[in-house]
Amino acid sequence: MKGQNYIVEFIIMFGIAFIIFSTISYLFYNQTEFLSRKIGENQARLLNKATLMSIIKSSNCRGCDNITIYQEIPQKIGGINYNVTFNKQKIQVILFSDRINSTTYNINETFDFSGNVKSNNKKIEIKINNKIIQVS
Repeated sequence: MKGQNYIVEFIIMFGIAFIIFSTISYLFYNQTEFLSRKIGENQARLLNKATLMSIIKSSNCRGCDNITIYQEIPQKIGGINYNVTFNKQKIQVILFSDRINSTTYNINETFDFSGNVKSNNKKIEIKINNKIIQVS
C-alpha cells in the first residue's frame, strides 16, 4: 500500500505541474498574439497615412501629367505578410484576415484610385497619369 501512495502522489503532482505549465504557456501566447495584432494594426494605419501623403504630395504638382512615385513599405507587419488595396472610397490593408481601412479625404473626387500591392514587393509604385492613380 505504501508504494501505491507514492505512485498516485507522483501522478497527481505531475498532473498539477502540467496544468500550471500549460496555463502559463497559454497566457504568454495570448499576450504575444494580442501585442502583435495591436502593433500590426497601428503600423497598417501608419502605412495608409504615408501612402496617402505621397499621393497628396504628387497631386500638388499642377503641371505634371505623368508621375511615378516609389514608396518603400515593410515586408511584414506583426510578423505576417499583408496586402494593400486601393479602391474608390478607401485605402485598405488586409492583415490577420482583418481589414484596416483609411479614408482618402475626398481625393477620390478628383482621382480614380485602383490597384493592389502585396507586401512581398517591399515597395508601392504610385503612377499618376491624367488624374488616374494606379498602384502596383
